[in-house]
Amino acid sequence: MKLCLFILSILLSKIAFCSSIDEIKIVTENTPPYIYLNSSGKPNGLLAERVNKILDILKLKKEIQILPWESAYNNALNNKNTLIFPLAKNKERDKLFKYCGVIINVRSYFYKLKSRTDMCPPNK
Repeated sequence: MKLCLFILSILLSKIAFCSSIDEIKIVTENTPPYIYLNSSGKPNGLLAERVNKILDILKLKKEIQILPWESAYNNALNNKNTLIFPLAKNKERDKLFKYCGVIINVRSYFYKLKSRTDMCPPNK
């Protein structure tokens, strides 16, 4: 965790020095318990806390903006100096985004009834 924060802080500091701090925008989506709006209307949750900790280390006063996923994704895709998190890394997105680092490792699994053959081919 400390190594991850260190690596992210270095990479984010490069962004901060290459651009005006005012130009940097941070977007995400509402995905409780990772990111959600607390009773004060501020982003909270495991990932929001990690990103805010990195911002504190870098002494950047930036607000995390919670948007619907499509808006956040399009914002990051089409606007320079926009950070989006969390964003799963895959081959298609490797061509579209520059990744800073990992803030959480998640494995995704899909389950189906053995009798359902309409969803995907059976495992061999």
